[in-house]
Amino acid sequence: MPLVSVVVPVHNGQRYLRQCLESLVTQTLTDIEILVVDDGSTDGTPGIIREYERLDPRLIGVLGPATGSAGSARNVGLDRAAGEFLAFIDGDDFADPGMLEALHRKAVAENADVVAAKFRTLDNISGVVSPADWGLRVDYLPGASSFAPAEVGDFLFASMNPAVWNKMFRTSFIREYGLRFQDLRRTNDAHFTYTALVSASRITYVDDYLLTYRVRNSESLQGSLHEDPLEFVQALRAIRSSLEERGEFDRLERAFVSLVVSFFGGNLNKCGTPASFKEIYTALRSEFLDEFGVSGRSDDYFLTRGLSRTVSEISGATAEEWLFFRLAEARWHADAPGVRWRTAMVDELIAPDHSPAEAVIPDVSVIVPVYNSQEYLQECYAGICAQSGVSIEIIFVNDGSTDGSRMILEEFRRADPRVVVVNQNNAGLSGARNSGMDVATGRFVCFLDSDDYWQIDAISELVKFADDSELEILLFDAVAFRGEGVTDDHWEKYRNYYTRSSHQGIRIGVDLLTDLAAVRDYRPSACLYLVRSEYLRRVGTRFYPRIAHEDNAFTYELLVEARRAAHQGTPLYARRVRPGSIMTSGTKEASAHGYLVAVSEMLRTVSEKEYPPKVAARLGEIIAQTLRGANQALPDREGRTHEMVKTVRRADVQALLEALPRGRRQ
Repeated sequence: MPLVSVVVPVHNGQRYLRQCLESLVTQTLTDIEILVVDDGSTDGTPGIIREYERLDPRLIGVLGPATGSAGSARNVGLDRAAGEFLAFIDGDDFADPGMLEALHRKAVAENADVVAAKFRTLDNISGVVSPADWGLRVDYLPGASSFAPAEVGDFLFASMNPAVWNKMFRTSFIREYGLRFQDLRRTNDAHFTYTALVSASRITYVDDYLLTYRVRNSESLQGSLHEDPLEFVQALRAIRSSLEERGEFDRLERAFVSLVVSFFGGNLNKCGTPASFKEIYTALRSEFLDEFGVSGRSDDYFLTRGLSRTVSEISGATAEEWLFFRLAEARWHADAPGVRWRTAMVDELIAPDHSPAEAVIPDVSVIVPVYNSQEYLQECYAGICAQSGVSIEIIFVNDGSTDGSRMILEEFRRADPRVVVVNQNNAGLSGARNSGMDVATGRFVCFLDSDDYWQIDAISELVKFADDSELEILLFDAVAFRGEGVTDDHWEKYRNYYTRSSHQGIRIGVDLLTDLAAVRDYRPSACLYLVRSEYLRRVGTRFYPRIAHEDNAFTYELLVEARRAAHQGTPLYARRVRPGSIMTSGTKEASAHGYLVAVSEMLRTVSEKEYPPKVAARLGEIIAQTLRGANQALPDREGRTHEMVKTVRRADVQALLEALPRGRRQ
């Protein structure tokens, strides 16, 4: 029996699923099972699930009911779960590495049925990560480290948000009370969560931020509120029924009525269309204030002044007047010292006969992974700012830096509206680049390492050439420069590495790739090309997580699949050769493993395609060269090789790895 079963419901979640699963397979608590319930996905989600099943035997793909309800999908996972405790995480969110361990340790120490934690929100549009203190109101809870529900009194529901993804539940407790998720598209976990809180013997919490919750994601179920805006009423009715069945309604009536008002206000604020707002507002005034016992209460009956004000406004104002009050309040805050005006607030409250201005799409999203590179960031940023004649979105992905990088990036963001900062736990270069692609909005995507920079003003001419030639991928060049502490031998290896001959003309990607390979000009670095975002999404190429030499498979697939590709000899990129960089450091075992995974992925890219003999030979030579890299990096002693084989999860890579030592002796 695993200690924790993690249930991940997902429907068409290919854009963020890898980040979610990577955060789970790297948890410090290893005795877990991960049940990924695919609820009828029609995109690349099933392939990603199969990919991680090969990577980690603890991860199990499960078919969901395909009803469009995360609640129904969670129930499927709940029925399959074998763990002592249950955790539920949505496929577009991600957990801190120590989340499951912290929650499990706390639940066991306090003998609790439910344990909760704080979380952060990641704004999917701006990339801003913020603490969400409203999700766990520690100030509403007793001072003790654990408590019975009755000890919280009227604030039981107000103290914790209705979601399950920042909580852990004892499995035997959930099954004893027969708790299930409602078959709803949204708010399907409110009944489950609040009934669990009422029924638990002991509740506890971890006063730390352990999960990142994605907001303003148009692809999520929360982004479809306008399709059935009154669905949340079913959750409130179910909660009330549970309280009545358990004989707890009289004791918790004030807590419940305050929860009802909170749901009313929250759903009004989240409306995505004028029609859905009008539907909710009209129904509240004509029906639901009375049905849920809200009408006729004195102001001091509600737990906070904000709740009593919400009731007063809905009861006494028309929908248009309510919108006016909210807009006036927003303007007041905008004028108040130290408060930032957010355009999104105006967009939500704008009158029905107007529409917000369309967002301007940048020409280029440049993605810069950052890990402890504070001394190089100013030079990197300055090179981007020096580009003229083109609109640029600058995405810095802070990959768990422990130096001053995060503070520097926040300074860039405050000073430059083009800058987006994504803060995440360390996921390696692949994970950081994938996170950048997830939030990129530009027509083209370009990668830049944080210790390098763009040395000339040339992005605009590259974009123009790519547009005029209708290219999917445009390669450009780099120059190497020697960092302090680089040995003569190492410098000689790289000083002319990025100097390439001219390769003129527009061609299909596989022809360009083989032409480059024929004269030893092929460089797989992801930082040496501009790729059209539409093409990148269509191919679905991602960086393979947590390996060295991650560029090899990524670049290979992009060129093999491209229908229109070209090379320009523009030396835009300045590559810093320095000791301690990812390029010049790392163990031989990690290097060999990365090469082998790349070989496996490259073989997958071309295995079912047919090419002319000469082209096939060149493509095979590139793969063979990558395999030689693994051979050269492999530990000399077979004992160490055997130990390395045991650490590799993929069967195909294990087979390649086991074959290599024999090849070395031939």
